[in-house]
Amino acid sequence: MAAAVIWAIALAVHQPLMQPDPVMVDPTTHETYVGVASNNTYWPRDIRQFAILLALVGVIVICRAKPRGIAVGAAAALLWFGADLWLDRVDVAGKTTATWLAIAAATGFAAIATAAARMPKDQPASAGWRQVIAGSAAGLAAAVMVVTTPWEEPVVDPDKVAVENTLTLFQVVLAVMFMATAAGVVAELFARDRAWVAAGLAAVAVVTALVGSLNGLVLVGLVAAPLAVPVAVGAPPRRLVGAAIACLVAVFPVVVAGAFFVGAPIGGAMTWLAGNPPVNGADTDLPIAVAGLVVTAVLAVIAHQVTRPRQPVETLSTVEQM
Repeated sequence: MAAAVIWAIALAVHQPLMQPDPVMVDPTTHETYVGVASNNTYWPRDIRQFAILLALVGVIVICRAKPRGIAVGAAAALLWFGADLWLDRVDVAGKTTATWLAIAAATGFAAIATAAARMPKDQPASAGWRQVIAGSAAGLAAAVMVVTTPWEEPVVDPDKVAVENTLTLFQVVLAVMFMATAAGVVAELFARDRAWVAAGLAAVAVVTALVGSLNGLVLVGLVAAPLAVPVAVGAPPRRLVGAAIACLVAVFPVVVAGAFFVGAPIGGAMTWLAGNPPVNGADTDLPIAVAGLVVTAVLAVIAHQVTRPRQPVETLSTVEQM
């Protein structure tokens, strides 16, 4: 339900505040020009999309990672993404509107989660798939800390301070919930003596991402979070070291590809579909939630592939000669 509240506030309260006017007026010359956005102007969209992804992981936990339940949750998430862009396009605004949107989103989530949980009996997804899903969710806990406003720091205007404080609160809540749902996806696979180590590693990843959101340290956070899952399920230390090295080698090119070859085109398309002013050509219209999902999913797959148990090689028995 927290995801529904965060989504509604970001859409109806923060989006209208941040969205630039289509036509701007120069305060000195009084000349008019086409309004454009800048880096991070559309951070409320990032927060909303992280909230939708959190709801999806929540559905996966509730349906116990059954494939049909996951399919239902994924379809609902895609519809929610589309509805979010449409509501952004029609410029919904106001605290009362946010309240009704939160109620509608919470009701929809409850209905989808119930439907996913009551799908015909089905076996849960394989341990490998659950670890990849959990690793992606843990990585999103670090990725959400990268979201920032476009304002110069430190802000002193009381209204901006209030927005910054709210954004930080949203990030903390989302990060904690992502870690909790990640643990829920693989709870049955936990190695009891590793749980606290994994939780500590995930917390370090989130803090590192927060501190390093404007520099290379964020890459360390994005690597550490998905690694918390193989740690929690008892992967051997030697393979954990190998997974860490593989993820560290891969993280920079994966981030570049996820951000600029996947994220940026999608971000521009979403801005256009929402009818919002485009981002200045000198900046990047990067949807952090979408790019973060791509990056963390790839890193989660790498971490799982390196740490998973190797299948024994079957040998052919010798046929006795008659």
